Amino acid sequence: MLSVYQAPVVIQTVELNIAGGATLSVFPAVESRILEDYETRKAFKFVAKTKKVNRYRSVMDFFFCELFPEWRRPCVAFYEDGPQLVDILSDNQIKLYERAMWVALDDAVKLMGTLNQCSWTKFRSVFLKNF
Repeated sequence: MLSVYQAPVVIQTVELNIAGGATLSVFPAVESRILEDYETRKAFKFVAKTKKVNRYRSVMDFFFCELFPEWRRPCVAFYEDGPQLVDILSDNQIKLYERAMWVALDDAVKLMGTLNQCSWTKFRSVFLKNF
């Protein structure tokens, strides 16, 4: 079985590991779903293909920070030797954000099944409306 560190996801021409960076093992259920479920991974790439992902160290950093932009600054701070999110977020926040990202992945799968293309902005607006 591949670990999350051995299974990169290619979005555009940027290759990112599923986990690592500021979100290291903070959201294990979402990490596993992206890693193990082909349709989810395909849908994730579908909605993320127009975003610049090269500023992040992992798929999870990208996904979390782009869904919740208020966390971009703490993520960048981690890249500059700041604390990891697991040291900043409460257990309740972690559960809430993981559930939200799970719903967002459900939305991505649905959008991929109904649209020929989808911008991140459209995807995020559908997610915010549903969550």
